[in-house]
Amino acid sequence: MFYADYEDVQVPASVAIDTDGDGVDDSFAGATTNAAKATIQGVELEGVFQFTNAFSATLAFGYIDAEYDEWLVAVGGMLTDISSLRNFQNTPETSGNLTLRYDWPLSLFGGDGSLALIGAITHRGDTQQFETANALLDQSAYELYDASLIWTSDDRRYQVGLHGRNLGDEEYKIAGYDFPTLGGSTITAFYGNPRTVTGTFSVNF
Repeated sequence: MFYADYEDVQVPASVAIDTDGDGVDDSFAGATTNAAKATIQGVELEGVFQFTNAFSATLAFGYIDAEYDEWLVAVGGMLTDISSLRNFQNTPETSGNLTLRYDWPLSLFGGDGSLALIGAITHRGDTQQFETANALLDQSAYELYDASLIWTSDDRRYQVGLHGRNLGDEEYKIAGYDFPTLGGSTITAFYGNPRTVTGTFSVNF
């Protein structure tokens, strides 16, 4: 478990600027604002389970409650607390991973070794890219499914693998930007890799 009580949280952002003094914003610049107080608390759990000599599992789970307690800005010449309108960026409330592994002996290429079947599910909760919500950038909760089949020689010299990532072909955002521009803004989102299947072969000397 963890608990953190912060003061003077520095929050990076971008603001529109008028570079030629004609009264019209035509570019943007980085800016840092200050949130007076914030509280971050939560719990992280990790476990390794060995059910049999061949079958094992690893588990990780995280829960975080991150809130701004005070964020003062000048509105109409008066300081106003907007903390209830702001959320922590890139801080999902829940995240986790479960990996299952099964190993069995298997001779391959004329050599003794073992074959491992590995399956994993990864969870990430609702995520905002910035302190204020943006439907074009924010990502709702999702799960990713991966699987691998890996043969390893007993002397650990050779390894052959077949790997599948994001087997559900989930479409999910991993980052994004909202740049102020003339007459509006330019919104750019970056996505995680789609379903991929790869093969690997390695030799250790």
